[in-house]
Amino acid sequence: MARPAKVKTLAIGDDPHNFKHQGGNNVSSPVDEAEEDGVQPDSQELDAVDVGEMLKRVLQSSRTRRQERRKKFEESYAARFDALEGKITTTFDTHRKRVVRIHKAQLDHLIQLLQRKQAIEQKMAACVQRLERAHASRTQMLQNVVKRRLRHLEKE
Repeated sequence: MARPAKVKTLAIGDDPHNFKHQGGNNVSSPVDEAEEDGVQPDSQELDAVDVGEMLKRVLQSSRTRRQERRKKFEESYAARFDALEGKITTTFDTHRKRVVRIHKAQLDHLIQLLQRKQAIEQKMAACVQRLERAHASRTQMLQNVVKRRLRHLEKE
């Protein structure tokens, strides 16, 4: 059986049936050559093919497991992200409601204080008006007394 010239080594992920000779020519597998020659391939050549096939299966299995792990991780990440986002939204909503409730209570208290201030100012204005009227009345009375006293003194 003719052996092929120097063959490029098989890299991970390469198909062992489609690797190329360093010269660039396609080289068929030992099993294919043996079948073409009509000769039964020996067990060493079959083992090489089996190893190549086994390597392909192992690599494919590894890729599949890695993809499954990645998919599970992405799903887990998305679920954790959604849960955390929901918790954050709930926390902010609760906080916002609490702030609104406190703000409303403060505004209600401020309105009550403003109403009390207005009532006090109205009472003060009423007191000032009474005081001014009383002052004007007392001033008028004092002027009348002074006028009478002057008249009385002028008569004397």
